[in-house]
Amino acid sequence: MKPLVATVVNIQEESDNRYHAAVTLVLPDNIEHVELMLEGISAEADASALSDTDPGTHSIGISGQGKPPFEVGHRIPVRAFERGELPA
Repeated sequence: MKPLVATVVNIQEESDNRYHAAVTLVLPDNIEHVELMLEGISAEADASALSDTDPGTHSIGISGQGKPPFEVGHRIPVRAFERGELPA
C-alpha cells in the first residue's frame, strides 16, 4: 500500500442538511485501487473507491449529512494499492 493524499477542491452544502464535496489526487503509475481514509474525519461521510485507474489526476466525490467536516484545501489520506497488491 502506498500513502497518498487527496485535496478537497469543492464543497456544496444542500438545503436538506447534506453536503457534497470533491477531492482531487494525482496517481502515479501502477496504482490499481484507491480509497479515501474518511474514518478519522467523519462517520457520516461516504465516498466511492476508484479501481482500474490510469496514472494522472482523478476526482472523487464525497457526500454526507450535516455540515462538512472539512474545508476547501483540506488534505485527506488515501489508501492506494499497487497492481496485484489488493487484498482478496
